[in-house]
Order: sequence, then structure tokens, then C-alpha cells
Amino acid sequence: MAAKKRPTRRKKGAGDAPELREGGIGSVEDRPSAAVKPKSQAALTRAILRARAVELKIAGASEEQIAKQLGTSQKKIATLLDEATERMQEKFARDVEKARRIEISRLDMLQLALWPHAVGTKSEDRKPDYAAVDRVLKIIAERAKLRGLHVNHVEVDAGSPLEGMAAVVYYLPKNGREADDDADGDA
Repeated sequence: MAAKKRPTRRKKGAGDAPELREGGIGSVEDRPSAAVKPKSQAALTRAILRARAVELKIAGASEEQIAKQLGTSQKKIATLLDEATERMQEKFARDVEKARRIEISRLDMLQLALWPHAVGTKSEDRKPDYAAVDRVLKIIAERAKLRGLHVNHVEVDAGSPLEGMAAVVYYLPKNGREADDDADGDA
């Protein structure tokens, strides 16, 4: 049985991609960026170099060590790692926004199903189901949180025309008992 011959590493030039072992860690097939078709060979080379730099950084290598191992400058490695970080942050933001839209759609469907019960159009006596009203209000509050509309507390600068009104206009108790506790005179 003949042993598989592995490609040997060679000294890398400025425009060369790092040589990678077939099927091993860092192989082009393992990378999500390999599925994206770059516009040029230079873009492919840069994508491979960036992915390898990220792998080495995750493994704990310094930028200097990465530069030495990949045969390029430390400045280029810093730039590649910054690009990778920016791409990951952009992807994360897109993923968060997508998840937010999905959750808002779910809440919309739940509210749509509960609305007739909450307003009483589903009952024979045309009276609202107060449990459904409570659920709808919770759905509305949750949707407001997901959209960034929910405010528990707002800071108002001293001397602002809104200073006295802020507590009345923007105060939303965290639970139903907070407003009742103040009425008992315990505050």
C-alpha cells in the first residue's frame, strides 16, 4: 500500500496563498469563504490568507507569529484580522436583524389569533376574554422591546421643559404591583 504524498510547504511570496494540507485543518474545503467565488485570483489568495490568519489568532498566535508563519508583514496580518472582525460583526448584525424579524412575525401571528378573543368577537355574549387581553398586551410589549420602543426609564436634563413630565409620561412599572404599592402609602 503506497503512502499518500502530502504537498510540501514552500517559502511564500507576497502574492502567494499559504500551502495547505489536503483535508486537514485550514484546508480550503473547510472554509465558508471557499464557497464564495472571488472576483480574481488575488481575492482568493487574500481570502485564504485571511482565513488562515484568523485560525492562527484563535489558536493563540500573536500577529507577529502569524506574519512569520504565513510569510507576510505584521501590518498586512493586522489588516486581514481587522477585515475578518468587521465581516463577522456585519454577519452577526444581519443574523440578529433576521432573528428579530422572525420573532416579530411570530408575535404578529399570535396576536392575530388572540385578537378576536381579546375584543370579544369570538364569544357568544360579545364580552372580551380578559386572559386573552392580558396575552395580547404582553405580545404588544414584547414586540415593542424587539423594536427598541420599550422604555423603562428616561434621563432628562435638569432644567428641561420635560423634567417634571418624564416620570409621568415615560414611567412603565416593571410589574403591576409597583404602581399599587405607591397607592398604599408605603413609598
